[in-house]
Amino acid sequence: MFAMVAVAGIQMLAKVDFNRNSNMLVVACSIGIGLGITAVPTIFNQTPTIFKSIFSSGIVSASVVAVLLNAFMNHDDKDAHSDIKPSKVDLDV
Repeated sequence: MFAMVAVAGIQMLAKVDFNRNSNMLVVACSIGIGLGITAVPTIFNQTPTIFKSIFSSGIVSASVVAVLLNAFMNHDDKDAHSDIKPSKVDLDV
């Protein structure tokens, strides 16, 4: 099951335009944070319990970093949704 999730993630990353530095930075930071927290699980020992319970998982931390960085770094990207075609809905009833 884990391998299927990994393959799905690799397929998603294959569609990313890595010629843009912002996309490379988002992926690099999120992977780095996720692996770093997984490798050093005691990093949040001195933080409040609520913070530790949320961010002690590398997957959660990497996801939060990826979403926030993508929102901040690609917020003005006009080509991000270029592959979405508007649907043609006939409103004449």
